[in-house]
Amino acid sequence: MAPRPNLADPNVLIGAPAYFWAEGGPAAIGPLSAAVDEQGITITLDATLDDVIYDTGDGTTLTCTRDQIATPPATMSLQDEPDCGHHWTTPGTYTLTATSNWTITWQGPTQNGTFDYDLESAIDVPVTDRPTNLTTNKGP
Repeated sequence: MAPRPNLADPNVLIGAPAYFWAEGGPAAIGPLSAAVDEQGITITLDATLDDVIYDTGDGTTLTCTRDQIATPPATMSLQDEPDCGHHWTTPGTYTLTATSNWTITWQGPTQNGTFDYDLESAIDVPVTDRPTNLTTNKGP
């Protein structure tokens, strides 16, 4: 997440965009594969990230696709609308929860199958309102 939340000195501003993406990039969001060979029997697993659902702690939930969170945004600004992100509108400390939804397929010598697997992670996000002073250098 950018900006990275700072509990000691809140730096997420109300009305400003917060950007979300997967830490670790493509290597962390798959597709991932593994194989186990035990006593001549091989089982293979393939995991595919379907999406990530964010609960922002203020009553908003949003779903971001694998492609939207694969890498950090190339640019981030106060004027841009994130592909995957949020604007908090009231100061406070919110618990941001990310639930990644995976599809796991497995294959054994005589059987195979598919199941869903969800992982959840949470972080506290202090949101504040800071006064700003804008100046211009306009001549007469």
